[in-house]
Amino acid sequence: MIGALGRDRSHWLTLAAAIAACNGVAAPVLGAAERMGPLAALANTGGINPVFWFAILVALVIAFEPGAEQRMTRGDCIVVAVVFALAFTPVVSAGSAGVLLAGGWLSWTSGKGSRGRRSGLILLALTASLIWGHFALMFLGDRIVELDGSFVAWLAGTSARGNLVDFSDGGKPMLIAYGCSSMHNFTMAVQFWTAMTQLLCVPFGWRSLLMLAGAVTANIFVNGLRLTMIAHNQSEFDYWHTGGGGTLFAWLAVVTVAVVVTLGSHALAPRRL
Repeated sequence: MIGALGRDRSHWLTLAAAIAACNGVAAPVLGAAERMGPLAALANTGGINPVFWFAILVALVIAFEPGAEQRMTRGDCIVVAVVFALAFTPVVSAGSAGVLLAGGWLSWTSGKGSRGRRSGLILLALTASLIWGHFALMFLGDRIVELDGSFVAWLAGTSARGNLVDFSDGGKPMLIAYGCSSMHNFTMAVQFWTAMTQLLCVPFGWRSLLMLAGAVTANIFVNGLRLTMIAHNQSEFDYWHTGGGGTLFAWLAVVTVAVVVTLGSHALAPRRL
C-alpha cells in the first residue's frame, strides 16, 4: 500500500530528488523527443535506460510505504528547498547534484532499515549513471574501452588493438567508443540491484554482492555479444548499432539483469512483493 503525501520527511526528500533526477536526464530526453518525435521517444523511454525510471519509482514506493510518520526537521526543510531549487535550475549537473544531496542526506540521517535509508540508497544508486559513470569514463575511459575491445575480439574470434576491433571480413576496424562501453551495463546493474534489494529488504552480505557480480557479468556479456554481432556483420553496422538489432540487445540487457537480480532477491529476501 502507498500512503498519502503528508509531512513525512521521506516523502518530500524523495519526491524532490525524483524531480531533480528528471532534470539530470533532461538533455538526452529532449534530444530523443526532437529526433524521434514525442510518441516514439516515449516508447523508447526517453532514450534513457528503463532501469533508471524503475529505480526512481521504487524509491518513491518505499518512501510512501505505510508507517509511522517521521516529521520534517529544520535540516530536512533546508535540504528539500535546496534540492527543489537544483531540480528547477536549467542545468543538467544541478539536477544530478540534487539527487546526490537528497540521497546522501536520507541515508545519513535515517535509521537502519527505515524507509528513509532504503529510499536514500536507491537515490545514491541513481548517481552511478548521473555522476560517477561520467567520472569513471573521464579518468578511466580509455582503459575501460580497451578491455571491452579485448573481450569483444575474443568473443568474435578476431583481433584488437586497444579499443579498435577488426571486422571478420577485414576493412577498417570497429571503434568501441565510450557510449558503447560496458560501464553503462555496470551502472544499470547497480541501480536495479539496489532498487530490488531495498524493496524486498534483502540483507547486505556476500550473497547479495555475489548476485550483483552475476548481474554485472551477465550484462557485460550481453553488451559484448552485441558488439560481436557488429564485428561479424559490417554491412549491417547501423542495424546492430542504433537500429532494431541495437534495440533488441538493449532490452535483452534489461531483461538479463532483471531476471538475475529478481530471482536472487527473492531467494534471499525475508519479505515478498
